[in-house]
Parts: sequence; structure tokens; C-alpha cells
Amino acid sequence: MSESQPAPRRLSRSVLFVILALGGLVLVVLLIVFFPRRDSLAEPTATPGVIVNVLPNTLAPLSTTGLPLLYQDNFEATQGSWELSQRDQAVYREGALILNDNLYGEAAWARPHLRFADFVLDVDARWLGGAVGGTYGLQFRHQDANNFYAFLVRNDGWFTIAQNKAEEWQILLESFSLAISRDGNTNHLHVEATGNNFRFFINDAYLADVQSDGPSSGDIVFFAQKVEGTEFIEVAFDNLVVALYPQR
Repeated sequence: MSESQPAPRRLSRSVLFVILALGGLVLVVLLIVFFPRRDSLAEPTATPGVIVNVLPNTLAPLSTTGLPLLYQDNFEATQGSWELSQRDQAVYREGALILNDNLYGEAAWARPHLRFADFVLDVDARWLGGAVGGTYGLQFRHQDANNFYAFLVRNDGWFTIAQNKAEEWQILLESFSLAISRDGNTNHLHVEATGNNFRFFINDAYLADVQSDGPSSGDIVFFAQKVEGTEFIEVAFDNLVVALYPQR
């Protein structure tokens, strides 16, 4: 007779449970490390003289209704007083101001050549076409090409708050927001500026407060720039309202 083979040992339920639990823990750690939450705010760039605060997202934007109106434009006219970037990169069309960056090394822009100090600003911006990752939005307190603030969004859900100061581009905060439309719907940009303090919203969702020493007044500029190596980005701006920041 052949010797009988011993029966294979079976792992107890408690050992299996421990193994599964450890495996799940390892998986969670790997997900956190390699796939961080994109809706969480990134750490702001450490810039001397700049304070970035992200307050509870229950804050609501100030309404321009009832505030002294500084400027308003719905771009219904087929031409206006704004200076437009050349080569048909900026045109009035279908009740909006359209920016189309389709040139290598040149962004599309438009500006009214006005000056605002403390204000509450609302504007609608809608991505019409072009490669994902293109940047659009506005510059404010624009004094010249080397001194201004910027509030920019991308059609992949990211936004940038930045400052160009004495020819030095400083990103104050860059992060992802679920509030940003990425499918061609309107993104409503809202900026509150008083002194050196700024507050930013997108589609009525609070993003951040920024305190920075820079221009005390200046123009506003609509801006659109395609991704390098792509053909174009096209964005429509509409329903611009600039009101005086409420005195307190």
C-alpha cells in the first residue's frame, strides 16, 4: 500500500481576514500616494509678501445689484470701444466677445482701456473649442504687460490665481475645482478687489482669498491662450459687470 498523502492545510478564517485587511490597507495607501484627490486645494507657491487663505466654502459672492455701477457690457454690438488683438483673434460675434488664439507664440486678448481700483466683477466665459488644457480668463488691475493680476481657468478643471510683478510671473494659487465646467457650459468668474485683498469665486463657488502688494488700480483684460503644440482655443466672454466695492 502507498502511503497516504497529508491533507493540505487550510488557512483559518482569522488569518484570511488579516491578510485581506492588510491588502486593503496597502491598496488605500497606494491610491492616496499615486492618485491624490484633485478637488483638494494645492499648496500655494511661497511668494514673499503674499498671503493665500482658503476659508470655509460656505462663503457667498457679493452681489453687484444695488452697488454703484462702474462699467457694464453685454457685447451685443457688432463693434465696440475695446482694443482687440490683431489678425482676427478677437471679434464681436453672436452677442459675445470671442477670443480665438490660433497663432504660435501669441495669446488672444481684448481690453477696454479703463481703470478700476476697488470693485466687484462678474463675467461669463465659455469654452467654444480647441484642445483640452487651454487657458482663459481675465487680468485685472492691469497697468502694463509686466504688472497685473490674473484669474485664469482651464477646460480641464484647473484654475490659476497669479500676479505679474515687475516682469516676474508669480503663481499665487493653482488647483483643481469641481465647480469649473469642463464640457462647454458657461463658467461664471467673480472677483472682489479691495485694497490689497482679493476674493475669487467660480460659478458661485468660493475658491480663495489672496492678499498681495501690487497695482492699486488698472485695466481689465480678457485673455485666452492655447496649449503649446495645439491648433487653437476659442472662448466667448459675455455679461461683464464691474461695480464699486461696497464701502464699510
